[in-house]
Amino acid sequence: MLTAEGITAQIFESAPGRGNIVARLKGNGKKKPLLLMGHLDVVGVERDKWTVDPFAATIKDGYLYGRGSVDDKSMDAANLEVFLLLHRMKVPLDRDVILLPKPAKKAQASTASISWWKKHWDEIACEYALNEGAMFRKKTAKHST
Repeated sequence: MLTAEGITAQIFESAPGRGNIVARLKGNGKKKPLLLMGHLDVVGVERDKWTVDPFAATIKDGYLYGRGSVDDKSMDAANLEVFLLLHRMKVPLDRDVILLPKPAKKAQASTASISWWKKHWDEIACEYALNEGAMFRKKTAKHST
């Protein structure tokens, strides 16, 4: 899809068959890059604890059952949509925008995690990264929220 849009992308394999795609929209360089990041796969599952096939995305009683059936997929889709719209609308950018839908969560094995990227840091070095799971706390004298 990116190639069809005229966007150059690179694939880095952290392990055989574990491709990491990186695409970049060039800005004018006034600011440091922004990284749009998400993960595509899901953690393992104990099949014997499921009443349905965890990887079948089964609709039962009005609910969708399946390991990772929602997870971070919406963020990856939103990141891709924003990335493509910036490109298609030829939005002038003060910074590069980097797309990294990586194959694994940060906590998984080092061959698939974000720490693997240390050896390719120049490809994703950024001032800000947008990713899932952030939590902010505001402390007050009475309690934290």
